[in-house]
Amino acid sequence: MIAPPGDKDWLSTTLDPLIKPIDACLGLLPNTQKLYVGFSGGLDSTLLLYCLNALFPDRVVALHVNHQMSSKASDWVSHCEAVCRKWQVPLRVTEVKARLNTQQGVEAELRELRYQAFAQHVEPGGVLCLAHHLDDQAETLLLRLFRGTGVVGLKGIQPLTQRDGMQLVRPWLSVSKSTLLSVAHELSVAQESLVDQRLKLSWVEDESNQDTRWDRNFLRHEVLPVVSRRWPGAKAALARMAHLVATESEGLQPEHCHLLGRSWLPVRYLLGLRVAQQRDLVSAWVRALGIGVPSLKLVTSVVGLGVQANERGQVDGLGHQFRRFDGCVWCVDTPLEGIEGGLKTAEPVAKALVDCQGGVELVWSRTQVFDLPMDTLVCRFRSGSSAENKAEKSADKSAEQSGVSEMSPVSPGVPIFSAGKRIGTHSWKKFFQQHRVPPWLRSVWPLIYFQDQLVSVPHLWSHPAFLAPEGKPGWSFRATNPGILQWMRSQGLR
Repeated sequence: MIAPPGDKDWLSTTLDPLIKPIDACLGLLPNTQKLYVGFSGGLDSTLLLYCLNALFPDRVVALHVNHQMSSKASDWVSHCEAVCRKWQVPLRVTEVKARLNTQQGVEAELRELRYQAFAQHVEPGGVLCLAHHLDDQAETLLLRLFRGTGVVGLKGIQPLTQRDGMQLVRPWLSVSKSTLLSVAHELSVAQESLVDQRLKLSWVEDESNQDTRWDRNFLRHEVLPVVSRRWPGAKAALARMAHLVATESEGLQPEHCHLLGRSWLPVRYLLGLRVAQQRDLVSAWVRALGIGVPSLKLVTSVVGLGVQANERGQVDGLGHQFRRFDGCVWCVDTPLEGIEGGLKTAEPVAKALVDCQGGVELVWSRTQVFDLPMDTLVCRFRSGSSAENKAEKSADKSAEQSGVSEMSPVSPGVPIFSAGKRIGTHSWKKFFQQHRVPPWLRSVWPLIYFQDQLVSVPHLWSHPAFLAPEGKPGWSFRATNPGILQWMRSQGLR
């Protein structure tokens, strides 16, 4: 604890309801491990930063995410900077920008962006502390119930979880908002004779928290106050239920943990499991993708998609599509989902297509054609307008009748090579089938041209005449998610 001048016993007594649960969660950590705090500048996260800095001085780093959604956003950044200077806590600020047109909803999208921002700063295996409290738990459980969650969703917010290589700690899930308000009020009005003014609290108020158009705010301001008047212990009862479900649920089997974090789930792991285990696996897989907590209906539909062997099946949910292809269930979001490390294919023939550090990122739309920075190469895509698609289908049909298939709308008859040997011509459909590329990726896979000559299909094929010799400098391409083509200097490989 920081030892401020004045009445130390008063300060210890005031903070005791908040310090005890922190000690229970973090007391056994190595005394050198850094603690990162999600710091919005609001009351809850300000109190958490206050307490952690008191308990673990010189080990705390504050992380602030600027969503750029409010006219006051820059003022909140300035406030957080001032607080951290006063308390001598390092602060790292990240700006994010929501698309606002996602099916998963603005709240879910902003939450995902926050975790992505946190992951940029938390060292591998590091601890991220978040100020979720008892009222947040009650709101989350009710939201999930109303949306038809399964048993896994009834576990609510867990005090200890892992995500994106971070260990997430939420020590205050048993602490009510009213308790936080009471402590914060005492510290904010404390007289100079009682506590060092450097330790006095101030925080910002986000006006959007009062907007009952958002589901969580509606529950907070319209539903839970009525429920609590009738059943004063309702919030605590909901939290107890979440704890019981978490401790009694069968949960994910240890041998399936390696399946989490990937955009595809091999169906063979579902077969042979009991129905409850299938649901647990699918639910854990979807939650690990960071797109939200699936409802029981969605989980059941995805399980059915997998076990019924319907290669044309599709399930929509959480702003994503779930499709079956090549013995796997895939979660599809952006056009290029799954390219980076996601394809079940052997090492590509293209020896110069290697993953490198650095490079420049280019963002495209489905129909865009643009010059790459080397001035001589062009990136194109197979699909464009409906008229272009009709023309392409017509050309494909003519090519098949003549025995020659075209490899692009502008370059018919481009041969396919393998290990430097010509193996004939393929239609695009057969080419992508050969490389086991899911159908929804084929029309947006980038194609690299030199003049009108196809020279590379990143990750899958490169024209041997354009490969850099072993050990010589060249260009490497990497298609990443979402919709980004990186180009970088690289060395030719053996």
